[in-house]
Amino acid sequence: MTQVRPGTPADAEGLLALRSEVLPYRVLRLTDLRTSLEDGAADKHHGSFAVEAGDRLVGWASATLSTWSPEPGEYHVVLLVHPDHRRQGIGTTLAESLDDLLVKQNARRVVGSATDDGMDFALRQGFQATEVVHYAKVDPRLVPDPSAIPDSFELTNLAALDLEAAYAAFVATAGDIPGEQDWSQLPLELFEREVWNSASLDRELSTVAVADGKIACFTNVLTDGDRLWTDMTGTLPAYRGRGLAKVVKTTCLRAAAAAGITRAYTVNHEDNRPMRAINDWLGYSRVATHTGMVRPG
Repeated sequence: MTQVRPGTPADAEGLLALRSEVLPYRVLRLTDLRTSLEDGAADKHHGSFAVEAGDRLVGWASATLSTWSPEPGEYHVVLLVHPDHRRQGIGTTLAESLDDLLVKQNARRVVGSATDDGMDFALRQGFQATEVVHYAKVDPRLVPDPSAIPDSFELTNLAALDLEAAYAAFVATAGDIPGEQDWSQLPLELFEREVWNSASLDRELSTVAVADGKIACFTNVLTDGDRLWTDMTGTLPAYRGRGLAKVVKTTCLRAAAAAGITRAYTVNHEDNRPMRAINDWLGYSRVATHTGMVRPG
């Protein structure tokens, strides 16, 4: 019989190892994961559950209230099972623990995502498919050299900018991200905590094009060892149509290669054709597909 216990911040290393097995394309440093677990432990609207086999964490599930979602009572759920321990009832038992928690929390809407392998399981839990995103990978050492930056623009990095400028650029471009979530509504305090203060955010490699001292285009990246994750790339409306995103992304990846990065990952919504075209040109190849899932609480 599967034994489930509450998750704790002490699970950080085990959960990072589990994430690396299930979601190798998602880059997150141990420091950030531990902070997330500590925040969750102090949040009455959060719950997590763990399953161990021997001394190894092989299953994990969590539910967190989306505090800035326009949908009241919306919870985001995650459920991970190690590939070597699937079809043993672990996922079902964790899902039951989540259901009990969501009932106690009076959840009205539950959202998450499913890999292709987990799609049937999610459907059996009452979820319905919404949007599709594709994860892709490239070796930055093989990325072409960047084109010259257009006249009147210059390149810098996130380390040269302040919080307010970075947040303003994020808000001005986040509404263009396809999908159900409107990221342009992310409050400053959450941006500061979740993005700006992230230990995984590499401010030296995160590349920015500026014009007259103002951000025109940017790409923010997270790094951990030899892996890189492109968290977001955006061009402000007044500067579009000049090829800035391609220059900024290429410059970032070439700098990453010089810094010892050998695996660069990104994700694109299926409908985001402009960014997918840039990533195709850069040499990215698909490694996974996730489908957004939603159900009533």
